[in-house]
Amino acid sequence: MLYITTRNKHDVYTAYRTLNEDRGADGGFFVPFQMPRVDRDAICALKDKSFGQNVADILNLLFSARMDGWDVDFCIGRYPTRLVAMSHRILFAETWHNPDLDFVRIVRNLTNRIRGLDHTLEQPTNWAWIGVRVAVLFGLFGELAKINSVDPDHPVDMAVPSGDFSLPMAVWYAREMGLPIGNIICGCNDNGGLWDFLHHGELHTDSRAVHTATPEGDVAVPSNLERLIYGTLGSRETERFLEAMDSGRDYRPLPTMLDSLRRGMYAGVVSDDRMEQIIRSVYHTSAYIMDPYSALAYCGLQDYRTRYAENRTAIVLSERSPIRFAPTVCKSLGISGEDLKDRLNLT
Repeated sequence: MLYITTRNKHDVYTAYRTLNEDRGADGGFFVPFQMPRVDRDAICALKDKSFGQNVADILNLLFSARMDGWDVDFCIGRYPTRLVAMSHRILFAETWHNPDLDFVRIVRNLTNRIRGLDHTLEQPTNWAWIGVRVAVLFGLFGELAKINSVDPDHPVDMAVPSGDFSLPMAVWYAREMGLPIGNIICGCNDNGGLWDFLHHGELHTDSRAVHTATPEGDVAVPSNLERLIYGTLGSRETERFLEAMDSGRDYRPLPTMLDSLRRGMYAGVVSDDRMEQIIRSVYHTSAYIMDPYSALAYCGLQDYRTRYAENRTAIVLSERSPIRFAPTVCKSLGISGEDLKDRLNLT
């Protein structure tokens, strides 16, 4: 499979390049030269294959890899994910069941397996993060189909933390490829940047720009918004966005363009206090422990459902174990670190 970038559709790059560099020579993000599509029959067939094989099929498509289900199982284990059904047609999809209790291990191991090199990358590239997430989403949908939780004719909503916007973009690409995904619901920290952009069509790029918390630290304008603008509005509008970024001006797409940007995309703003409250509340009502980023996504889903009176099946993606955020989770629940390990069955 070949790639171009968000800033130049003429120079072509190999899939291998996307696994070794974050951006092209022009500074743009790598995007598929032609978005692959998975037809309805193939979506229906996901339930007939193992999780590992479904992941391998998409990795082979995106990265010209030569993997099978056994390769995936060897890299990340046979049961790296877990689906937890909650009330009100909500499922948590945990993708952190590995010795590191962190999805980054899955991305790192699969990326290095595809690269086929002796030395490993400590930090996977931007497209590696997105591509592996897309593959895992196909694996998850295969598992969901096996328990009759999804089918091609009834899309499900997906709730995710916004972060640097790479996770929402992975869900966006998976939807573009054919997975039956309805709305992509983004939970944001206590700031209004992404919310203002999607709901009011205004993005501050200067010193007024809000900072979005990610596992790697605070970032200003989420970098992968460039991908969304390119994917929905095209190269010329991406140039306008980049010009605004370079000059520190506000970026405002035309109203018609804004409709395209936010179609099937929703953002909710969640305060730290509310995040802690929801961790505590869900545990007391369902005995389920959320990490802070899953709590952001869950709150965003609540806001979306309240606003639009929508209650179709929704998946909340969870990429890190609550133990990775023990101080925040323990504070929310009023328990010690050892108690948290006990309740997560990690002792």
